[in-house]
Amino acid sequence: MGCRCGSANQTTHADFLRSRVAEQYGLFSLVAIPVKGEHETFAVIELFATEDRAPDVDTLSALTIIGRQLGAVYKRRQNAKRLANYDQLTKLATPRLARDRGQQAITHATRKGSSAAFLFIDLDDFKSVNDEYGHGVGDSLLCHISMLYENIARNVDTVARIGGDEFLIILSDLKDSSGAQRVAHKIVDKLALLTRIDGRKITIGASIGIAIFEAGDENDFDKLIKTADEAMYQAKQQGKSEVALA
Repeated sequence: MGCRCGSANQTTHADFLRSRVAEQYGLFSLVAIPVKGEHETFAVIELFATEDRAPDVDTLSALTIIGRQLGAVYKRRQNAKRLANYDQLTKLATPRLARDRGQQAITHATRKGSSAAFLFIDLDDFKSVNDEYGHGVGDSLLCHISMLYENIARNVDTVARIGGDEFLIILSDLKDSSGAQRVAHKIVDKLALLTRIDGRKITIGASIGIAIFEAGDENDFDKLIKTADEAMYQAKQQGKSEVALA
């Protein structure tokens, strides 16, 4: 961890952003220690002195230790945030993040007078893939399917893994339910083309239930998810790879 330290030429340098403040308060020398996260410097510890002198070794050592400790705390918090918001296997949003994004989609639809759709997706016969080929192949399949969902969804949409083989796609800013139905049928069609994973022949499909929120509807995320879940079970009753609109 490097530092920037020196005498008067540091605080009066043209590139020093706080040169006017330093001059105002009679500050001449400074020591600056970067506090680094995983990939970036997110803070800087700066100490000023009214004397034109370089910092002693003990001060530099203490500041460097403090900077490293703060960086370690920041990294732990960032890792905890990732664990809370992103699924470790698929890197999709977790149920917690999906709830937040769902509320945003509802708020946006209410404000803009548009619609939002909630697609509850359950894979058909996923258990048979795990039973026949093992969980390693099953995990590869889940990752592959997750990328397929993300490629179909737009940047404004959210794709989340909410269970072992259950997913939720939140479609924002729609005109009506037809857009959600097109996305759902596209998913079914794309999964039908998926025939091999890790060199193994597989057959996979998905049952999809759709719940639509329109401006003026009750603002209840949990109710929408329950409605989409119930529609998904209606789709399963119709057969494999079916779509049902609540």
